[in-house]
Amino acid sequence: MYIIKVKNEDVVAIVDNNIVFTADDNRVIGILIGDCLYGKSKVMVGKIFNATVYLVNGEIVGKVGVSSKNDL
Repeated sequence: MYIIKVKNEDVVAIVDNNIVFTADDNRVIGILIGDCLYGKSKVMVGKIFNATVYLVNGEIVGKVGVSSKNDL
């Protein structure tokens, strides 16, 4: 399981079995195919490169890390 953190180290999303969930209420918000992130629509919304999550417009959204018991 992987987590996505924002700048202030808050966990905003969890990636488990290539499904992206919100960290607070475990709602499905997208899927991960390869290094591309897709939202609920069929459109790519972002990409992961060097453990950094980017939106399609180039904006950095967060960092990807391996989950630990303390993160959840």
